[in-house]
Amino acid sequence: PETASMFAELQRTIAADDLEASVVFVDPNYDLVEYYRAIDVFLLPSREDPGPLVCLDAAAVSKPLICFDGAGGMAEFVRGECGFAVPYLDTEAFAEKIIAFYEDREMLRSMGINAAAKVRREYTADVVAPKILAAIDKVDQTRLPIEKTLINANPAIKPPM
Repeated sequence: PETASMFAELQRTIAADDLEASVVFVDPNYDLVEYYRAIDVFLLPSREDPGPLVCLDAAAVSKPLICFDGAGGMAEFVRGECGFAVPYLDTEAFAEKIIAFYEDREMLRSMGINAAAKVRREYTADVVAPKILAAIDKVDQTRLPIEKTLINANPAIKPPM
């Protein structure tokens, strides 16, 4: 119910600002890759998002990114080669980078190519899965047996005999 009312409010705001021709709501089940292919640059104006996969999806189809520095993991991804991380909440800097891509199509193209290459090089399952498994193994090897853990946490608890 709350989501429905928020959506209705958003639709009213769009209508009041005469933006119906510019704003498109996508079916949440639609394959977004076609939308990523249709854009020039992917914008992530989130104030906090630790590692948005939508950015990697857009980058995988050669779209450079613009995001806020300090808002999550994408700033490290884009740094100079795959797009731009602008100062946190600096919307003017954000707009300036959009204009920079508009005015320099070669930069747009080359950063998009870099983004796709970086996704293939560092973010595929073949690359990431072994790292995740290694981290799990490391934690698993350092875990104490349950009895010792319980004793250390609460000396009143005695291990089963």
